[in-house]
Amino acid sequence: MLTLNATSSPTGSSTQTISGTVELGTTIPTVKVAPPATAGKVITISGSGIATWSCVISGLVPGANNITVTMLDIFYTTTKTGVITRILPDGNIVEDGVVDISDALKAMRFVVGPEQPTVTDMLHGDVAPLVDGKPTQNNAIDIADALLILRKIVGLVTF
Repeated sequence: MLTLNATSSPTGSSTQTISGTVELGTTIPTVKVAPPATAGKVITISGSGIATWSCVISGLVPGANNITVTMLDIFYTTTKTGVITRILPDGNIVEDGVVDISDALKAMRFVVGPEQPTVTDMLHGDVAPLVDGKPTQNNAIDIADALLILRKIVGLVTF
């Protein structure tokens, strides 16, 4: 028996720890991800009949990062797959591939209160402040984010 726990996805981080369980007496699971992401050493902790395992995935790229975990024993091979989606702060809150006035308007709806941002909205829309020309997220979509999205729309900033 092999399990792969749900991952925190979407995420803004380039590193994430994945985990699950495996029956005692089987091999330590192997974890594979597509380059440039890399899987660290799989760590297992024995329990009563079941061992927990974990592995740090680093170098996650923007978009979908596919993960494959495989466990072998003398009778069978078990494979579990998962995806970690990394989203960079880009101002594209409506996720239509372009930053435009609809993104700024959605940010303003979060600022004035009729809507609450989802995790995905936060990852895309929390773009302010800029530090060395790069978004530095502060875990809120506020008026600074809406104004920065407007500045991006008219070409005053790029990120």
